[in-house]
Amino acid sequence: MSRSYEDTLLEYLQNYMKIARKVKEIVKKVDPNARVYVFGSVVKGKYTAASDIYTRGNGENQRKT
Repeated sequence: MSRSYEDTLLEYLQNYMKIARKVKEIVKKVDPNARVYVFGSVVKGKYTAASDIYTRGNGENQRKT
């Protein structure tokens, strides 16, 4: 990874709530009753440029398996 790419990724991770809000906005269009949860290293503040932002949705339209 290039340094500028890593810096960009770290900036996204530092602003994970902004991204989570956008995910929630999109999910709510499909299921207005859905809840979106963010979890993983980003929430704990232990992220690196290789980390992801994990979300989990829970709502009426969730497929039951």
